[in-house]
Amino acid sequence: MNGVRGAFSRIDKAMPIYMVSTSYVHYVEAVCRYLNLSMDSVYCTRLSFDDYHMGDEEKQAVTDYLRRFLELPPISWDDAGGLDDASARVIRVLKNFFFSVLPSMPVWRWVEPVLPIGGEGKAQAVTHIVTRGAISMEDVIYVGDSITDVAALELVRREGGLSVSFNGNRYAIMSAEYSVVARSASVLGTIAEAFREGGKGRIRTGDYRDGAQIFTRDSADPAYVTALSERTRKEVRGRAIGELG
Repeated sequence: MNGVRGAFSRIDKAMPIYMVSTSYVHYVEAVCRYLNLSMDSVYCTRLSFDDYHMGDEEKQAVTDYLRRFLELPPISWDDAGGLDDASARVIRVLKNFFFSVLPSMPVWRWVEPVLPIGGEGKAQAVTHIVTRGAISMEDVIYVGDSITDVAALELVRREGGLSVSFNGNRYAIMSAEYSVVARSASVLGTIAEAFREGGKGRIRTGDYRDGAQIFTRDSADPAYVTALSERTRKEVRGRAIGELG
C-alpha cells in the first residue's frame, strides 16, 4: 500500500523488523524483495510445490472440484454475523471437501505436514523473536489486522508491548491496545520512532497530517472505531480481501 517502503525504511533505523505471516513462502519472498527485508527475519507458511507429483486421475479430480467451487455463491454474513441458507450450504460443501474428501486423496500426504503460521503460531513466532533477540516483550511492537493476529496481539498487549490494529477488522481491534486507520503506511514509521524514543507514552492519538487516525481502547467508542476501520480496510484492500476474517 502507499507509503509502505518509506515506513519500513524508517522503522528499520529504529528497530529490527520481522514479518510473521500466514502467507505461503513464495508470496512472502516476493514481498521481501519489494521491501528489502531478509528472509532470515520471516516466519511464514513454508511448503514446496516440487515435493509432490500428482497423477492424471488426481489432477482431473482436483480440477473438477475447482470448477464446482467456482460455481458456488459468495459467502456473506449479516450485521449480526449470521449466515443465509446459501452461505451455510457453501460452508458445508467446503468443510466436507477439506475435512473428508481431501484427507482421502493421495495429495494429503503432501498437504498434511504443512504448518500454517496463524493464530497461536503467530504468538509462538513472537515469543521466538523475543528469545532470539534477547529482548523484553515490552520492547515489541506487533501490527496486525485480522483474526489470525488475535493471539499475538493479545500476547503483546498482556505483556506490556505495543499491540496495533492497522486497518483491522473487529477481531484485531478487540485484541489490540491501539487502532490505526490510514490510507498510507507512513504513520507506522511515526509510531515506531515515537515508541523507540519514549515508549507508548510518546504515541499521540487523534488525527495525523497524512490523514491517519490513531485510537486507544479507551479514547473512542469501539463501535465507531470498528466501523471506520473496517470501511477503510475494504477501500484500501478491495472488498473481497477486506471482508476476510
